[in-house]
Amino acid sequence: MKHAYLNYIIAFLPAALLFACTPEKPSDKEILDSRTVSDLKVSYSLGGSELTVLNFTHFAGMKTIDVDLNDKNLVWNLVSNRDWCQVVSPAGKGPGKVILKVKANDGFEARDPATLTFVAGDFRGFNLSVSQSASAFSLSQPYFLSGPQAAEFEVSVTTLAGAQWDYTADPFLTVVPANPVPKGDYETSVLKIKAENNANPSRMGKVTLRCGEELEYIYLYQFGSEYSFDPEGRILLPGTASAVSVIIPEFIVSEVIAPQKMAEYVMSDPDNGYVTLTVKLAENLSDCAEKRDVAVSLRLSNASASLVDLPVLVQDYIPANGLVTYKGLQAFAAAVAAGESTADWETGGVVCMKGDIDMDGVTDWAGIGSADRPFSGKFDGGRHAILNLRAASHGLFNHCKDATVQNVSLSKGSSVVYKDAFGMKTCLGGIVSVAENSVIENCSLAGEISFAGTSDEEEPEAYVGGIVGWADAGTRINGGKLTGKVTVATPSATGMVCFLGGVAGLCEGGIAHAEVLGAVNFSSSIGTVYAGGVQARLVEGATVDGNSFMGTLSLGGNAGFAALGGLYGIVSSDRSFDSASDASVSLGNIQVDAYRSAASSCVYAGGFVGIADGGISLSFKGYSMQTNVRLDFSNPTPLTARNVCVGGLLGGCREDLPVAAVNFENVTSSGVISAAYSTAITCPVRRNWMGGIAGYVNGPSSFTKCVNEGEVGKYEGGAYCARSNGYGEICGGIAGYVHGGDAEFTDCTNKGDVLAQLYNNNGVTGVFDKMYTPIVAGGILGAFNYGTAIEKFRLSITDCSNTRNISTYRGYSGGIVGYCYNATLSGCNNLGRLSNGTNDVGAYRGGIAGAAGNATITGCDAVCDILSTVAGSADYACAGGILGLVRGDEPVALSGCRFFGSVKSSKGNTDKPECPGGIVGRGSEGTAITDCSYGGNIQGVEITENNVDTQTLVIGNGEGAVSGISYWAGK
Repeated sequence: MKHAYLNYIIAFLPAALLFACTPEKPSDKEILDSRTVSDLKVSYSLGGSELTVLNFTHFAGMKTIDVDLNDKNLVWNLVSNRDWCQVVSPAGKGPGKVILKVKANDGFEARDPATLTFVAGDFRGFNLSVSQSASAFSLSQPYFLSGPQAAEFEVSVTTLAGAQWDYTADPFLTVVPANPVPKGDYETSVLKIKAENNANPSRMGKVTLRCGEELEYIYLYQFGSEYSFDPEGRILLPGTASAVSVIIPEFIVSEVIAPQKMAEYVMSDPDNGYVTLTVKLAENLSDCAEKRDVAVSLRLSNASASLVDLPVLVQDYIPANGLVTYKGLQAFAAAVAAGESTADWETGGVVCMKGDIDMDGVTDWAGIGSADRPFSGKFDGGRHAILNLRAASHGLFNHCKDATVQNVSLSKGSSVVYKDAFGMKTCLGGIVSVAENSVIENCSLAGEISFAGTSDEEEPEAYVGGIVGWADAGTRINGGKLTGKVTVATPSATGMVCFLGGVAGLCEGGIAHAEVLGAVNFSSSIGTVYAGGVQARLVEGATVDGNSFMGTLSLGGNAGFAALGGLYGIVSSDRSFDSASDASVSLGNIQVDAYRSAASSCVYAGGFVGIADGGISLSFKGYSMQTNVRLDFSNPTPLTARNVCVGGLLGGCREDLPVAAVNFENVTSSGVISAAYSTAITCPVRRNWMGGIAGYVNGPSSFTKCVNEGEVGKYEGGAYCARSNGYGEICGGIAGYVHGGDAEFTDCTNKGDVLAQLYNNNGVTGVFDKMYTPIVAGGILGAFNYGTAIEKFRLSITDCSNTRNISTYRGYSGGIVGYCYNATLSGCNNLGRLSNGTNDVGAYRGGIAGAAGNATITGCDAVCDILSTVAGSADYACAGGILGLVRGDEPVALSGCRFFGSVKSSKGNTDKPECPGGIVGRGSEGTAITDCSYGGNIQGVEITENNVDTQTLVIGNGEGAVSGISYWAGK
C-alpha cells in the first residue's frame, strides 16, 4: 500500500529530469505519493545498542537516544503519549538525537508504559516503548539543607505492608527509627536524622534505604567552614559580587525560586549523579547603609513537590555614592532638612541617581529642601526617573538655592496633589517648587501634578509649573519637557491670582528650549489666572529662547479673569520677539470651556501670548504659528462675559490700559479659531473679538507682511447663528478689533474663511447706535474705532489681500475691513465671497469694506459675489462692490477702484430699503466716487458699457457724487 508523506522533501532528483528532452518533471506531491512505507527506515539506539524498549528506574531521569533514518532531509519529531515521559528536544531533520525526561515515580506500581511515536507530516509509526519501574519507598522529603550547626530532620518513609527494609547512613549522620504505623496496604515509619556540627568544608551526606534490590536515598547537604554564619543561621556575604553553592542530586530539583532583581543562578554539568547549583548576587550598592536579605528556595521533583529553603543570604552593602532606592532618597532628603552632609550620595561632589527610583508605597514624601534649609548642591538624575510618586503633596524639590538640578524626570506613574492650606504665596513644581539662583536643566514631567489647596488669605498667589513653580531672576531653566499633566483645581479662592505654566508658573530668569507636549489645565474657582503652555508670565529681564508648545491648554472652572497663551499667558515688559534669535513655536490647542458668568469677566487666548500688559511695547517678527483655539459657548446656561478676545499670536490687550505699541512683521498663523454656541436664546459675551493674528489691540499697532491661513470663527456645533441681544462679535483674518492708537496694515494676506456667527437683535436709535456692540467680519481687519469718533487715531491698510469667504449673520462684513473710521485703504484686493450661503443675513457688506466713515479708498479691486439681506437689527440691506455703507454723513472718497461680480440685496420679509451698488451700497452727500470701474450683475441687472454710469447702479441709494465711471470685465 502506498502512503503520502506531506512534510518532507526529496532533496535529489534524477539527473535526467534536468534535460529539456525528458518528460515533464513530476510534482513534489507525485514524488511523495510514490514512496511506500518500506522506503523509510527508522531505528533507535542508546550508547550504541539498538533499542526496542527503553527502561527507567523510579528516579527522575533523563536520557539521550539516537534516532537513525535513511532520509537526511526528512523533518520529524517524537511524540509521547504520557505526561510522565517528556520529549524535551526540538524537532529534528535527518538522523539525530532525542532527549527524554521522566518524572520520579513515587508509586508502588510500575507506570503504564509510554509510547514514543515517530511523526513526519501525516505519517506516524516506528513506535518505541518506555517503561518506568515502581518504587519500594515513598518519602515525605528526599533532600535537606543544613547550616554547619548540629541539626535534626524527620522523614516519613512509606512502604507496602510487610516489606522488609533497612538503611545505612554516612558517618556524620545518625538515624533513629520509629516503629511503623500500618494503614491499609501500607505502613509508615518516621526516621529522625541527626547531623553533627561541621567545622570542615561543606559536605554531602545520604541515608541509603534498601528493600531487596530496590534502593532509595535521603540526601543532606551541610554547609561548612567556607561560609560565615550569624547566630540565627543566616549566611553572611560581603557587599561585593558574591556566590553561594550547594550540591544537589541530578534531577531532584524542578525549580529554583530566587528574587530576579537580586540573584541569578546557574547549574553545573552532572558529575557522578550530582550537580552544583550556584546562586550569584550582584554587588549591593546601598544609598541608605542597608544590608539586604535574599531568600532562595528549591522545589523538589518528588510527588509532594517539597520546598527546601537555603539559609537566608544576608549581603552587606557598599556605599553607593549615589541614589538607588526610595529609602536612600528619603535619607538624602532628611539629611538636607537637618543641614547634614550629603557626601554619602555624591560622586565627585554631585548627588547622582544610579537608576530609576520606584516610590511605590511611599506615603510620607516631604520633598527636598525648605526655605530655611534649601538644597544648595548639584543633583544629576543621570536621565533616570522618579517612578510612582503618589499620595504626595510635594514635588521632588521644595526649595533650591545656588543649586543645579539636571537630567531627572517625574514618571508617568507619579501623581502629586497639593491639598494643604496655603498662605500669601505658594509654589508647586513637579521637579522644583522654588528655585533661587539655580540651574534646572533637562528635567521633565511625565506624571501629573495638581494644585488643590485652600487658603483663608484675601488675595493669595499660587505659582504652579510642570517643572518649576517659581524661580527668581538668577535661575535658568534649560531643556524642560512636559509630557504629563499640570492642573490647578483649587475649590474656592475668588480673590486669588494663579500663575500656571507647563514648564514654570513664573521664571524671572530664563527659559530656553523647553518643550510642552502634555496638558495644562485650569479648573478652579480662583479669581484670576494667567496660564501659558510654557510659562504664565514674562516679566522685565526674563529671557526666552526656542521654546515650543505642542500640547493642550484648557480653561474651565470659575475664573473671572483669564489670560491663556500657547507659550506665555501675559507679557508684562517691553518685548521684541524675533524668530531669528528665538526659535519658539506654538503648534498646540487651547480650549476655553468655562469661566465665571459675570458682566465683568474677561478671557484672553493667544497662540503665542494671551494678553499684553498695559504700557508696554511688543513686537513679533518672522514667526509661523499653528495654534488652534476653541471657544465653547454651548453651555445650557450661556456664560456672561465682558471680553473674550482670541488671536493666532496675541489674544488681546487690557481694555483700560493701552499698550505703547504692538507690531507684527512677517508672521504667519495657520491655526483654527472656532466656537460652539448655545442653542439657548442669547450668547451674552459683550465683546467677542477674534483675529487670525491678534484678537484685540488697544493702542498703536502695525501689521506688515502678515499671513493668516486658518479659519477665524469656524462653526463647531450648537447654534449656527446664536442671538446675542445687545452683545457683539468682531472677527478679522489678521486682527479682530483695533483702537486706541494709529494702526497700519501693509502687504498682509488672509487665506482663511472669516465668520461672525452671532446676531444682535437689540438696538436704540439710528444705524450706528443700534449696532453699538456690532457683529463684524473683515478679511484683514474686523473693525477700527467702532462707535468712537476719535479724530486723532487713523487706520491705514495698504496692499493687503483676501482670498477667502467673509461673512456675518447680520452686521458688517468686508473683504478687507468690516468697519472703519478715519481710514485710508489703498492697493488692496479681495477675491473672497461676501456670503457663506447658510443663514446668510448680513446687512452691510462690501467687497473691500463693510462700512466706513471719514475714509478714502484708493486703487482697490474686488472680484467676488456679495449678498446682503436685511434683518430686524438693521435699517438697510446694503451691498456694495467696494463699500457697503457710508457711516452717516461722514465723507468717504473712492477713486481708482474696480469691482466685478454679483451684487444683490434683499429686504426679506421687511419693508426696509434695499441698497445694492456696483461701487457703494448706501452712500451719503459726502460720498465721492472718482475714476472707478465695475461689471457683472447688480440686483439682476447685467452691467454693460451702456448702463455702467447709471447713478443707482453705482451707488445703491443714489446719494453721492460720481465721475469717471467705466466698465470692467474683471480680468
